[in-house]
Amino acid sequence: MADTEVAGTDWSNSELDLIVANYFAMLKEEQAGQIVHKTEHRRLLKTHVQRSDGSIEFKHRNISAVLTRLGLPRIRGYIPAWNFQGAIAEATGRYLEIESDPVPMTPSQPLVGFADVPSLFESAPPAAPPISPKARTAFERVARKFDPALRDQLNRLLGLAGEQLIYEREKQLLIDQDRVDLARKVRWVSQEDVTVPATTSSPTMPLERNAGLK
Repeated sequence: MADTEVAGTDWSNSELDLIVANYFAMLKEEQAGQIVHKTEHRRLLKTHVQRSDGSIEFKHRNISAVLTRLGLPRIRGYIPAWNFQGAIAEATGRYLEIESDPVPMTPSQPLVGFADVPSLFESAPPAAPPISPKARTAFERVARKFDPALRDQLNRLLGLAGEQLIYEREKQLLIDQDRVDLARKVRWVSQEDVTVPATTSSPTMPLERNAGLK
């Protein structure tokens, strides 16, 4: 495909999908501690997308803005360009729907948010500018589908359910072997070894299944 700019035209959905995938490929490399060759990634992208280097870089910065708004890490160097259009938010949402875990949750490198160089803020970090009215609706649709806080909450609930399953199973195995004495000593450490402030009520403990056993 010729390396010519499609001047004055909006990015198509297929172009946006390609550049979003290109962005996440670089982000995954960065979070894995690898050297990211942005020029090479851009060169490969331009074999499919007829856009200038400046146009591609600005779209990468738009994606950084969308990810920062969603509470996700972004690529160093691609400082958020906040005046993004709804189409780039929707393309990012399409990618996040396909990729269940688009960015490693335990990266080898510190996650970068508002600054490219780690620093201590003496005051609160700067707030992101408001989203334009045209892009707000599209972004809010993406945010509802991919909510990191909600996902983390669901993961914690799933983890607790798994712990409770093991807790109950270990107790039942001992009871089945007529070792009720040992079953009573099985503890759910993450729930029972909790320091409760005096001003709050005690956390709800799982029900014992040895009720009525002597």
